[in-house]
Amino acid sequence: MKPTLSTALLLTLSFASFGQWTELNLFPGTLRDDGLVLQGHHDVYVGTGIDASYNNLNSFQHFSDAASQPNWLPGVAMPNGAERQAAIGVSDSIHGYVFGGLTQGVSRNDLWEFNYSNQIWSPLANLPDSGRYGAAGFLLKGHVYVVSGDESGSASCSEIWKYSIANNTWSLYGQTPFGSRWRSAYITSDSLGYLFGGVDSTGAYRPELYSFSPSHGWTEIGQHPAGGLAFSAMVAIDDRLYIFGGSDASGQYSNELWYFNTQELTWHSETPLPDHGLREVMAWTLNKAFYLTFGLRSDGTRSAKTWRFLPSFSATEVARKEIQLSPTLANSEIFIQHPAPILDTVQLISENGIILQTYTRYPINQKIDVSELANGVYQVRILHHGVTEMLRFVKI
Repeated sequence: MKPTLSTALLLTLSFASFGQWTELNLFPGTLRDDGLVLQGHHDVYVGTGIDASYNNLNSFQHFSDAASQPNWLPGVAMPNGAERQAAIGVSDSIHGYVFGGLTQGVSRNDLWEFNYSNQIWSPLANLPDSGRYGAAGFLLKGHVYVVSGDESGSASCSEIWKYSIANNTWSLYGQTPFGSRWRSAYITSDSLGYLFGGVDSTGAYRPELYSFSPSHGWTEIGQHPAGGLAFSAMVAIDDRLYIFGGSDASGQYSNELWYFNTQELTWHSETPLPDHGLREVMAWTLNKAFYLTFGLRSDGTRSAKTWRFLPSFSATEVARKEIQLSPTLANSEIFIQHPAPILDTVQLISENGIILQTYTRYPINQKIDVSELANGVYQVRILHHGVTEMLRFVKI
């Protein structure tokens, strides 16, 4: 298990720079929840799920934001017999992949590929194990990772399976270091997988946010300030991981929106959705906006609405986008991205505030060796022309 962050850092919050919600066109297809999203650049397909009569679905709709005019268009359904809910959806720029899920109470182990160009669905190799639903998934370096999930409807597992796209083969990658999870939110962003929340084997709703790298494994990078949630949605916009909705252990459905800044390792509360609390929504991003549709309300009805959230970025945040520390999960070295070619002073600081190293007249093309540091959280202080910036990274 990788090191966790301190409680003080995990509960660092911000309540500034609130964004704005706008209600858009109603979804034109069957009302549903528990579906998935496939996205390749500007191709967004929303589908599968379960309807109000508890029928599993194979239909998809295509969401377009051409010329900043959001609109729903017909999509291509999965073949008959591939109806499902609670499946994994992961994508690259060319293909979308759908794995597993639940069909009329039976978990599935099949994998499908959707070609955005020719709009064709193709079956791939089945997982050589029992079916999974409510699992998490990542697409990293040509592999689809299937994380945890429920095998039989009675208990979740802790297995991680890896599918090679090039070879059309499966292999058992290992076990999660945190035990089983079911109904976690997940996203792939900047060559890392992120997993939030979910239900563990004891039935507890988890608050942890993890990052995953095939090279370095799992790292806990945060805990949700509002506590444990499952059935939430997560998307990525720049350095922000947005987490919406879901339900907690008491059965409360949330309309809250939070984001976690992966550069600063801090949580921020955003404008809540001006509607009912929802879980099992389908969410995606386009042009730095966050969209969601459908979802289940606490009274058992399904939302037909599509919402768009436009984040607000302060002038300081906009300027800070040019100042980055990479990678934020570092094993051997880090480097600074900054508009200035040479910085006045750069300091490497431990989690408890001890200055470990000071560099003066620091050229930004010079990397900082962190290979000898103990695992944990560190800060880099940049002092340049009277302005101070603080960036964080995790040594793994």
